[in-house]
Amino acid sequence: MVAVEYGAKYAAVVSDMNHHSHPSSAMLDRLKRHIFFVDQAKMLLTNHVSRVGITGTEFTCTTCGGSRKDGTSKCWSCNGTGTNFTETGKDWSEILERLIKA
Repeated sequence: MVAVEYGAKYAAVVSDMNHHSHPSSAMLDRLKRHIFFVDQAKMLLTNHVSRVGITGTEFTCTTCGGSRKDGTSKCWSCNGTGTNFTETGKDWSEILERLIKA
């Protein structure tokens, strides 16, 4: 909200909590992907965001051994990339894209 006061055109509050963790997270679940306008800025409040691997924490997927397949189909663990990460973060590019497209 402070960013909006200073003229930001886009703002987001993105939690990756489970709705069982805290009442504010449960409230964000109810909002889903709605965009609100606050002082003419687009604002997104959500729990629903993809996570991406953080560069430098990669390792070969232990489920598929880097083969990208789990049996005959795409590996569910690494999503067919052959790589997993020890650390992940919120996909802020997805959040910004949602705000811009709205």
